[in-house]
Amino acid sequence: MSRVNTNVKLSKAAVTSLVLGMLVGVPLCPGALAVVFGMWAIGSIRESGGALVGRRIAISGIGLGVCQVLGWVFVLLSGFVVQPWETAVVVDRDEATRTVGRGLNFKIPIVESAYLFPTQRIFETRTDSLLVAIDSHRQINVNARLLWRVCDPRQWYKSEGGEFSEDKSSNRLRIVVRRQLSRAGLFLKEGDPNWFDSEYPYELAKQVNTSVKRFGLCVTRLDLEHVK
Repeated sequence: MSRVNTNVKLSKAAVTSLVLGMLVGVPLCPGALAVVFGMWAIGSIRESGGALVGRRIAISGIGLGVCQVLGWVFVLLSGFVVQPWETAVVVDRDEATRTVGRGLNFKIPIVESAYLFPTQRIFETRTDSLLVAIDSHRQINVNARLLWRVCDPRQWYKSEGGEFSEDKSSNRLRIVVRRQLSRAGLFLKEGDPNWFDSEYPYELAKQVNTSVKRFGLCVTRLDLEHVK
């Protein structure tokens, strides 16, 4: 009698486990797996007249619970959220394979990684003062103020690798601007004393954009400031 009572208690607990597992776990499990568990329990009823039903149902409930846990782990490892001001680069074995926009997105766990880039943000960078020869008789100290953004996150990852770094991008821009400013004398316009303030910033911005294109950056505005 004690053996029968034990089986009855096990069956009730197993049925509860099975019901809870099905309510939460089945949506995360392959349908075929749930069918297999059900057929297995039904087969045990026919073969043994119900003697092994409790044990089979318990195993089924445990299986569904494990499947539920694995399903949540898969979702946590594969899902990622991209904010409205961001773009994500999905990388497969160090190769940028695609970009995805805002919202909930998924990647293959372990195989793929996702890196977020604030493509809608505008950053500001200032350079140190630099002595520039603006004509054959004058030299002035200037620094540059740049407004820029990441316009090609895949190219940024390809050139720099890893997560986005504002400091790394700013340093790239400073180096390019200083290099271009040191060549300002090549763009002199004799007879136009205001060319450096009126036309050269526009020319400089085009030169800088051409140079930083390989880093996936775009300069949206460039101002030159005289340092006294």
